[in-house]
Amino acid sequence: MERETTHILFVDDEPKLLEGFKRLLRPLGDRFEVHTAEGGESALDILFVMHAAVGAEIIARIPRLETVAEIVKHQFDAPVPDAETFDEETIPPDVTGGQLLRVALNYDRGRMAGDLHEAIVEEMKHTPDNFFRPFVDAMEHYSITEGKQKVNRLNLSELAIGKVLAADVRTSRDLLIATRGQEISSTMLRRMQAFHKTHKVREPILKTRDRPLFCVTNGA
Repeated sequence: MERETTHILFVDDEPKLLEGFKRLLRPLGDRFEVHTAEGGESALDILFVMHAAVGAEIIARIPRLETVAEIVKHQFDAPVPDAETFDEETIPPDVTGGQLLRVALNYDRGRMAGDLHEAIVEEMKHTPDNFFRPFVDAMEHYSITEGKQKVNRLNLSELAIGKVLAADVRTSRDLLIATRGQEISSTMLRRMQAFHKTHKVREPILKTRDRPLFCVTNGA
């Protein structure tokens, strides 16, 4: 039976300490795959890639979804095709799909963070090595109109499942426990209530709104 590899992620702002962790586990061979990150943002990027690999493995077990699994798996490492020589009939579907998924996920993360449609597209246009330019250009022809949403200032006891946070949620000691754009689930609500008992959640800073409604129109 093939032995499973355990992934371990160390996060610290001291490179020498991270290298020490890697040396410490090196004698254990391939039982552990060590990842290191110099900060929270880098750690999130690594976790996002690892999450894609796990998702691809699960999808691959579903009949007739093998290509979808490859798209999910290679969304971060698929080479960006050359826009001038791109030929959809010769480029493998997982490469094309991976590029499209990469653009879509980046756009979704930006919208969840509250960024404007135009700002997200403009940022992707200035990173051509990361995003396939024709896909980004296609998005530029569409305009997004966001419906007005009422923002309420609520105490923790007034929060409802299904609402979306319009501001970060922090404790009295400035510990971040939920970020803007997250939808409130039963698990998140229980977590905030548990933190409130020991660290006190700042109130009334919990601004919630319904999930935004968007109107997409082709401006071409």
